[in-house]
Amino acid sequence: FRTKPRTASSSGGATVGRVYLSDFSIVKLVDSSTPKIFQACCAGQHLKKVILSLYRAGGEKQKYMEVTFEEVIISGVESGNLFDGTPSSFPEEVIRFDYAKVKMIYSQQSRESGLLVGQVSAGWDQISNNTYA
Repeated sequence: FRTKPRTASSSGGATVGRVYLSDFSIVKLVDSSTPKIFQACCAGQHLKKVILSLYRAGGEKQKYMEVTFEEVIISGVESGNLFDGTPSSFPEEVIRFDYAKVKMIYSQQSRESGLLVGQVSAGWDQISNNTYA
């Protein structure tokens, strides 16, 4: 994420205006979803929800972070190393998402037991320019 708060002042002190959240990007291997993602991007198709889940590597793959984007459009699809000619590289692509709302939930885990010990969440609604739960 990248935020860009805008500042304005008419009386000498700076105030924060509406924040701008940059598009969210992922890098993925080219697969059977590639043509449909490309088509959705070209058509400007609206997606109600996109969920990114992150899991710890190792024995039990426990989810430690979930990011939910709402009112999403795919704003870009780029070929990573699709045409670089390197024999050992598998083709990748970069997918960019523009969204109206985002919510993150981080699940804290005990380093000793690996059990969940709590969650921290936060979110932002770009339309209302306010927190989102």
